[in-house]
Amino acid sequence: MAGQPVNIVTHNDPDGLLAAAICTRGLIALGINDDDIDFVFESPSAVQQGKSRFLDPRNDDFVGGIIIVLDLPYTPQAHFWIDHHASELDVTPSSGTRVVVQDTSKSAAALTHEFFANTLHIQRKLCDAAFLDFVDARDTGRAPATATKEFEAISLAVHENRDDYSFFMDVIDMLVENPDPRPIAADARVIMKAKRERKRVNRGIDLLRGMIITENRHDFFKHIDTESDKPLDDTSKKRVFLYKQFLFFDFSDIDNPEKERSSGATIPYYVIEPELKQLGCSYSYLLTFRGDDKTGEIHATISINQGKPEVVKAFDVAAFAKKRGGGGHRFVAGFVIAPETFTGTISQALSFFAVE
Repeated sequence: MAGQPVNIVTHNDPDGLLAAAICTRGLIALGINDDDIDFVFESPSAVQQGKSRFLDPRNDDFVGGIIIVLDLPYTPQAHFWIDHHASELDVTPSSGTRVVVQDTSKSAAALTHEFFANTLHIQRKLCDAAFLDFVDARDTGRAPATATKEFEAISLAVHENRDDYSFFMDVIDMLVENPDPRPIAADARVIMKAKRERKRVNRGIDLLRGMIITENRHDFFKHIDTESDKPLDDTSKKRVFLYKQFLFFDFSDIDNPEKERSSGATIPYYVIEPELKQLGCSYSYLLTFRGDDKTGEIHATISINQGKPEVVKAFDVAAFAKKRGGGGHRFVAGFVIAPETFTGTISQALSFFAVE
């Protein structure tokens, strides 16, 4: 690879960013010039559907050179591919792909670290071990061994605006320069972004505490219909519904940045179980809808509670998403639906989980 440009195509989340930083430090240790390494960020759906302009040789934005794809679905353009999504298990990489690392049990960052540290025997420190465990845990749904305020702040800041690519570039560059993430948490942008994201999380927790609980399927859909008709500024509007063990989050009307700033909320997986426990409830399955004013479509995320072994053993939500043009992990996956299929998709999810 010496002398050739190296382009790392990665996911715009903490796992993808850390994987890119680890990969870069590994490449530099192998003798690749830092100036020859560049990054672009892509969504899993764009890659899976063949719509990534960075990975299309016919597009002017095609990255070219040596292409390393991290934390994203497989593409024939990848020379090196490291991923952990269950929806890609049936993919057979082409002969042009020189390196394939695929394991659903770990995050892409953890797999990237193992590849450089164990397979290539790179002795250089590639990342902070505690931060890697934190990112791996958050991405795979387990409790991290160490969850510091600094780690939380970085994660919140990355999630605050998934389109702030210049910020993501700076985070990777800082982790390449110094694998210790703590100085990053002191960055003014991280402090500001984390503060904004915490407000969204706090709003999400309030919504979770005020959820509508029902054991009747008809009432479940009736409540969803009633609440969805309420205007955005109605403070009585409910967005969280629990039917038996099935959670549904409806953010389909929050579909642009202005609405996100005023009414946006997020409910991370790691806060759901503790909050429900305080309410005397639990969940096994989750479906979330979020709107998109650019396309008029709804982005759906389907997942399972990884804290329940019997649920983990029984369901692969990536299969549900893949049938709808999406994909993801065995435990969490995404897809896009048209607004007119709103109720039908919820019904299909209930049937998938055998919640009747």
